[in-house]
This record gives sequence, C-alpha cells and structure tokens, in this order.
Amino acid sequence: MPRKRQTDRHLDRQTNGRTNGRKDGRTDGLAGRQTGGQAGRKAGRQTGRQTDRFSLKLARSSQYGTDPLVEENQQLREENEKLRKELQMFEFGVNNSKDDDKDTIFYTEWWEEQTAATRELLKQLVKEGRLEISPGGWVVADEASVPYTAYLDQLSEGRNWVKRNIGTLSDISFGLDQFTLSPGAAYMQHHYGIRNAVLKRLHHGIKAFMMTNRLMNFWWRQEWDKSGEHDTFVQVEPYEWLSFPDSCGPDRNVCSDLDLTNHARLPDLNTPEINKTIHLRYHKYNNLDDFATKLVKALHQKSEGYQHKQILLPLGDDFRYNTEADWNQQYRNTQILMRYINSQSKFKTNITFGTLQKFFDDMKTNKANTNLHYPIITGDFMPLKVKSSPFYWSGSFTTRPFLKRLGREN
Repeated sequence: MPRKRQTDRHLDRQTNGRTNGRKDGRTDGLAGRQTGGQAGRKAGRQTGRQTDRFSLKLARSSQYGTDPLVEENQQLREENEKLRKELQMFEFGVNNSKDDDKDTIFYTEWWEEQTAATRELLKQLVKEGRLEISPGGWVVADEASVPYTAYLDQLSEGRNWVKRNIGTLSDISFGLDQFTLSPGAAYMQHHYGIRNAVLKRLHHGIKAFMMTNRLMNFWWRQEWDKSGEHDTFVQVEPYEWLSFPDSCGPDRNVCSDLDLTNHARLPDLNTPEINKTIHLRYHKYNNLDDFATKLVKALHQKSEGYQHKQILLPLGDDFRYNTEADWNQQYRNTQILMRYINSQSKFKTNITFGTLQKFFDDMKTNKANTNLHYPIITGDFMPLKVKSSPFYWSGSFTTRPFLKRLGREN
C-alpha cells in the first residue's frame, strides 16, 4: 500500500546474490531489498532507520526443481547463520501492510514461530479469500538490473513455499515499488500463474497521458506475442508515493487524513458528535459529513482515469500498524467512515473492504456487463521518473554492484 518517501531513499534499495550482512550507516527509512539470486535465498529487510542487513540461505532452485546446495566455505555459512538469527522480522498481520505481502521471506520467519492452530487459521483465511499473499515471490525483485535466472529463482522459491505450506496461490502481482517495470518480469510471472497486476512506478508523463485518455487499465502484451496468449491485465495506480496522501485522489490534504491511527477518532454514528468539528491527523473538518464529502470528491476525480466503476483505495504507509492498537483504531475509524458514506444517497458511492482478487473479480463483472474494451500495450516502462524528483531510475545499477556481479556469475 502507499507510503511517503524521501528522494534520497530511492538509490539504496536493491541487492542481488550473496552478502556479508554488513550494517549500512544510511538512515533510509526503509532498509534495502534483495532482488533474488541463485545463491541468495534469505533476504532481510528491516524498517528501522538504522540497519540494513541481509541473511542468505545458500540454496538454488529453478522452475524445473531444486538444485543441490551451493558449495560455499564454512566461514560464510556461519556468518549467514549468525545474521539469520539476528534478523528482526515484522510481526505478522499488523506491520506495514503496503507491499510486504510480496516478501514471502517475512511470512516464513513468522510461520516458523506459530502453533499448528494458528497456521491452520491462516490457511483457512487464505482459502476463504479473506487474506491474500500476492504474488508470493521470495522478495520484491528489481526488474531492471538483475539476470532473469535470479528473478526466476526468487519467484520459484517464494511461490513454492506458499503452495507447500498454505496451499493457495494468488494470480495477482501487487507491484507497487519496483523501480521500473519490465515485460520480461511479467512474462516470467505469467508462467507461474499470474494473470493480473497492480502497478505504481511508471514515468509521471506516461501516467498523465493514461489518466487523460482513460488508459489506466490495459492488457500488457509481449511484443512477439501475436495472439495475446501471455497477456497480463494491469491496473495502474495514478499518484506518486506509496502513502496515504497519494491514495484516494489528487487532494493530498484529504487523502493524508485517511491515516486514522494514532489519536484520530471519528464520532460514532447516530450521535450528536457527528455534527461537531473533528480533528484528524493533519487537518480539521467542520463535521463528519464535511470530511466524507471531500473524500468522495477525491475518489470521483481518481475514477476519471478508468473506464470501469471500481476504484482501488489502498490504505498504508511506512511505520503504520506497528501495534494492535494502531490496527484496531484504523479499522474502527474506517468502518465508521464507510458506513456513513454508504448511507448517504447523495454520494452515489459504496465503499467496502476487499482483497485484490475481489477487486479484479468485480472489475471483470463490470466489463462483461458494460462491454468495455481495454487497450493493448507492449514494451517496458523504463526509465522511472516521478514529478517531484529530478532523478531517473532504471532499476538500481549503481547500488551494490559487486553483489549483483556475484549473482550473475552464479
């Protein structure tokens, strides 16, 4: 889900292959990410502002099966095991529910600590469609500067773990934070059963063109594929950052107040309090109706870039839902807001909780009922350029080049 990010954080994101788990002195806010690699299996990401550590499991796998363990010296194995034990993992379910569901490594660490009853409960929630792990890759992989073998390796490792332990695989890729997007990655995901994608990191000029021409949904086709056999259906999120302010529409002031954790508290419905001034995280509003009216206006503005009637509203940010209290507060306040909007006919809007699968299912139903036709687009989305930053990215070629070289050599 969306989150706010500083420009200088973007350049220190991806790594590939082996690492000695050194501590990086940068305070990026979001510690680095492993891109996968035939020799790299355990990638650690820690969202404190102090550390950047990685732990590797020295095994190799591919789409054809698992290869023997890579021969490594004993010292390196011992260092990796030490780092693995030191790695601090997120508490499952309440921490940073933006895109960490793509990092299966975090689920594996949580999974190992759970009782049989908790594991069965999780499997049941996924089976019922109430919880979704999308797409289930081992890490959030860079799509520009890694070899295809490394990308396949992490995708195979992660989705095989999900299938083996949980039993249900998603056919959706939740790709909100890759620094440029590659059709080669989409092609490889297609071979692992992924048919739909939510994407965020496109050049701001391309997004503006798409919004103007209602092209925010399209079929992403390989240039050599004449029949569309390997197409992926794409939903593009229109705004820049992975944060509350860029979630609901162009009005960042209103969207930022969707962060309903901390001390924000909406009044209970059917009480006189709903007519009083409310103070949310960043702004105040005349009453609940004032906030709801501005939010619905923003949602309708966001919807102008799409042909269908369904709008995705991700709710998340860095360092949100770190405690059960935060999660409960967000859930309570969001429920009140949803119920109020749904009860007011003037808004002509219905908001509900849902998974990505539910979102795409509703979209396809709408398409069938209205005879919508979505465009076909080929090619890549490189380089990445966001409006508020002077920099361009095509992956992270300059970050940890030695480690990426090791990944390619293996």
